[in-house]
Amino acid sequence: MRGSVESLRERRLILPAAVVFVTGMAWWGRVCAIARLPEPDPDAFAHLAIAKRLLVHPWQLNLHWVWLPGYHYYLGVLFRLGAGAEVVRSINAALVVALSLLLFGYAKARATHPAVPWLSALFCAVAPIVNLLGISAQQETLFAIVVIACAWAIDARRFWLAGLLLTIAAMIRYEAWGAAGLVAAVGAAQWLPALGLRIPPFARAPKALVVVAAPAWVAIFGWLFLQRVASGKWFGSLGELYRFTSGQRAVLSRGALVDALWFPILLPSFLFGLALPLALIGVRRAFRPGFWVPAGIGAFLLLSYLSKGSLGSGRYFDALAPFVCLCAAQGISELAARRSLSLAWLSALTTLCLAALSVCVVAWTFHFHR
Repeated sequence: MRGSVESLRERRLILPAAVVFVTGMAWWGRVCAIARLPEPDPDAFAHLAIAKRLLVHPWQLNLHWVWLPGYHYYLGVLFRLGAGAEVVRSINAALVVALSLLLFGYAKARATHPAVPWLSALFCAVAPIVNLLGISAQQETLFAIVVIACAWAIDARRFWLAGLLLTIAAMIRYEAWGAAGLVAAVGAAQWLPALGLRIPPFARAPKALVVVAAPAWVAIFGWLFLQRVASGKWFGSLGELYRFTSGQRAVLSRGALVDALWFPILLPSFLFGLALPLALIGVRRAFRPGFWVPAGIGAFLLLSYLSKGSLGSGRYFDALAPFVCLCAAQGISELAARRSLSLAWLSALTTLCLAALSVCVVAWTFHFHR
């Protein structure tokens, strides 16, 4: 009897041990990549240069060009503390570990299967776009942490904290504006029974989502007003951003059919592999009110791509990757209910698929930018 209990305990420790090992190895791989490989995203050099100029002219708003100011001031603080570009990349490599830990905590707080938190963290640790941006000085890793923290705060009914986090996100990347819009709309719908009842029961949310979105919209309109004062025209940076991206889209076009399928289907399939269909299976069971945040980001990204206001880059999926990993873990737990061997095989295949895709994505990125 004692032997069977010890055997059961050992089997329960296999998955946590594998998650810790893989997460550590993924971090070490990112550290080695930073030491040997150059910055993978050219936009990161622009963000670093802007942050350095802000040290001299912190209130010169035109320095931000078409970008939001949040990440530039964050980099400015790091530079003031003595950090350089390689240190910023190393911080992002460590932040990926923090992202996996945060996802584990978020999944554990609401999961119905004990394996879901561990699998979520495992998939996130080897996810291709998470690892690629984990060796970059780009802003997406920090943004992803703020987004998942905001979703968790909503589910925990810490609405004022969620509002603060959503405001921070809205000053880092534009797609958070989509989250602010959808969160506000869903919250407002709850005040109108005729609209609220149209939302599927599994996706309904509290009325307090209006409170979550309010400070973000104050910050957004405040930023637009400051830009109006600085440049003399409304939406000047947004117009310039749209002209730039639509021009680039015309140059980079792969044909009408490929362009139509690229961002909604082809790119996410390449970035998530087997995890994507598993996530589609698990999303209904995994959905909580906090999921309206990534849903708003996804809607914003899709609409901006279809309107040619976005280049359709893979890094846009970084903030969505933790939620895909969580839904994939939930999907596996549903498919393999009461069959531990099936759960082990599906989990191993998904992990190997994501790890192989990570190598391919990193290799392709550096070959493309060579």
